[in-house]
Amino acid sequence: MEFCGFICFSFMLLWLFADTMFPQIFSRFYTAKDEKTLKYLIIFYPIIVSFLFLFPVLIGVWAHGVGIVSNQNDMILQIMVYKYAPEYVYSFVMISALAALMSTAYSQLLSLSTMLSHDLKLKKIRLLYFFYNCKIIVNILS
Repeated sequence: MEFCGFICFSFMLLWLFADTMFPQIFSRFYTAKDEKTLKYLIIFYPIIVSFLFLFPVLIGVWAHGVGIVSNQNDMILQIMVYKYAPEYVYSFVMISALAALMSTAYSQLLSLSTMLSHDLKLKKIRLLYFFYNCKIIVNILS
């Protein structure tokens, strides 16, 4: 079972470093009230992320263990649910995946527009209003 341990560790390491690249997650580090809070956030962030992303990795290892082979690696959960659960559970999984995708896209747009409108130090008021209006337009379109 050396294969399972290596695969789980490599995915945990990937998610530990890749999550901070997402703006909606990285902006959480800006919300710390003081240095002590930021220190706790930095200490507990890898532990919580490793725990939360352990389950998708275990589902993939479980599918490998029961012999589910697919050319589309992103469809493993859907294949397992379709094969081993009732049909209504499959529809709930697909709807929840779509909702999670839409929520992630919205939070990325919102955090990027907030960073753009608040973090840039602009000297001209016209540009500031332009970026603020762009933020409103992006939020309406999303």
